[in-house]
Amino acid sequence: AVSVLVVHGADPVYGLPKAAGFVEALDKVGFVVSTASAPDDTSAHADLILPDHTPLESWGDLRPRDGVRGLVQPSIRPLYNTRSFGDVLLDTARAVGGAAAAAAPAGDFRAVLENAWSDTDFRKARARGGVYGQAEPAAITATGAPIDATLPKLSGEGDYTLLAFPHTFLYDGSGADLPWLQEIPDPITSVAWQSWAEVSLATAEKLGVELGDVIAIETSAGTIEVPVYPRGGIRDDVVAVPIGQGHQHGYWASKTCDGMPGEVRGVNVIDALSAAVDESGGRAWLTERASLSNTGRSRRLPMLQWSDNKRERQLGEVVTLAALAEAAHADDAHADAEHGDAHGGADHGAGHGDAHGGHHEIHEPYDAADDAREESEYRWGMTVDLDRCNGCSACIQACYIENNVPVVGELETLRVRQMAWIRLDRWVGEGEQDLTPGRTHPQANSEKLGDTDVRNSPMFCQQCGSAPCEPVCPVIATYTNDEGLNAMVYNRCIGTRYCANNCPYKVRRFNYFDNQITKIPEPMHLMLNPDVTVRGQGVMEKCTFCVQRIQAGRQHAKDEGRPIKDSEVKTACQRACGAGAIDFGNLRDPNSPFRKKFDDSKRGYHALHVLNTRPAVTYLAKVQRGKVEA
Repeated sequence: AVSVLVVHGADPVYGLPKAAGFVEALDKVGFVVSTASAPDDTSAHADLILPDHTPLESWGDLRPRDGVRGLVQPSIRPLYNTRSFGDVLLDTARAVGGAAAAAAPAGDFRAVLENAWSDTDFRKARARGGVYGQAEPAAITATGAPIDATLPKLSGEGDYTLLAFPHTFLYDGSGADLPWLQEIPDPITSVAWQSWAEVSLATAEKLGVELGDVIAIETSAGTIEVPVYPRGGIRDDVVAVPIGQGHQHGYWASKTCDGMPGEVRGVNVIDALSAAVDESGGRAWLTERASLSNTGRSRRLPMLQWSDNKRERQLGEVVTLAALAEAAHADDAHADAEHGDAHGGADHGAGHGDAHGGHHEIHEPYDAADDAREESEYRWGMTVDLDRCNGCSACIQACYIENNVPVVGELETLRVRQMAWIRLDRWVGEGEQDLTPGRTHPQANSEKLGDTDVRNSPMFCQQCGSAPCEPVCPVIATYTNDEGLNAMVYNRCIGTRYCANNCPYKVRRFNYFDNQITKIPEPMHLMLNPDVTVRGQGVMEKCTFCVQRIQAGRQHAKDEGRPIKDSEVKTACQRACGAGAIDFGNLRDPNSPFRKKFDDSKRGYHALHVLNTRPAVTYLAKVQRGKVEA
């Protein structure tokens, strides 16, 4: 029998299936110690909790691969009465005495760490974050042996295979207590804060269920009940449920943040899996056949996008690789005649139709650089390359942190009152020109199995040169500043919401409540950006192109007596984009690489410019490749 169990860096009560019997075994342990720095399902069973420092408060090291030795350093002093797990182990060994005390090294954990790095220049390693060298090349031998792919052994008698897959943001549930990862909608289904079960359209019809209807998934290990999300891009014999939800403890992981402590958020699909292991001894995830049944109940899913049909509008455009190749060999004179040459760039608004499937912008050409004061050196603009965007949503997360955007929770998300300044639209193909009159309801998913024409399109304030939001504001709280940005005066806004109603991009957000008071618990106020105003109740807000970063870049350039250089200012979303899909710069710098990208006549288009909004954002169409080209 185990007399003392120390649980560190894990939540096995949540992460192990019920069939493993871990909870029952844990209850038989004489004394359980948890070092969780925040409440979780395992710490609720502990006799003693010794909270560890968070990663931002900790020392440590790691070897992620050969040639790299990383040094973990604290960014802040400990905020609460926590202790490093290393110091807890050292002090415990010394208190036990005997052989354990004799084997414990002298000093605290930091001293032990520094001693382990005694063969290096520790001061220099701290400055660089570690020691980086070249890894020894590995010998690779090519063989013609076939890959042995053994089919998984499935338990149960159901007609469907249960596919438990890692949540895009929560992963295996370790990210469930981070509010931004809960709030940002899943890039495929647009669901936030909840669990869902993905089934094919044919399966949904067979079960007689629609979006949000609750189905029971029964396996040999257990039964879970979860709202259904019918999709066209999934096999008829599969039911897929994301891992990550189903926590009973944790401020954001459970429903504690919604005033319901101890109530589970979503379902834990691990409860429907067996305790089987794979050939290597690791957890087996594909183990169960499942039976599905309609419970007759329904639960509304917190979704941000109710349709993937763009109705052939100028959103999420594509261009074929063949059309690009043809355009690359076109006559220069013909290109000049088609696209013009104003301000060293193209006349935006004409000539983009042929490559994008025949959808033309408004025929009045315009140059976005003109939409600023004539004496201004700058007109800020942005490009978004849809061929690079993979829908990871890192831009949304970065915007939340940079601009003090509040997390509103599941109940407000159900009312479609999220505050995110960036929205990730996901379109399937060109869509159909159908528009159902009346109140909007979630529409059927239009994916097709095997069809990969899916387009991710980040949407935010387009900083329009002819902004529809401005003329309807009765107090001029929103206006175009000298550098062409559509600015907001927060303390002038009276909350009529006329601007949001008149914005064709639907990117303005309204503070229905004092979110900075009710939605930012301790110690999250310490991470607010001091360069950005925290907005109050009754105020409209939106993307500002990170104007605070523009101001910081302007001050730095002023100190050196020069204008702002190309690419010197980078927005938060641009910094966070790992694919390099977002670029930002000055449209009045005709020779900059950014301006040339903005004027791309082969792939560039402007979202909904048929409304003559004169956007300062150029979207670069996704490149559609055929089977041979791919």
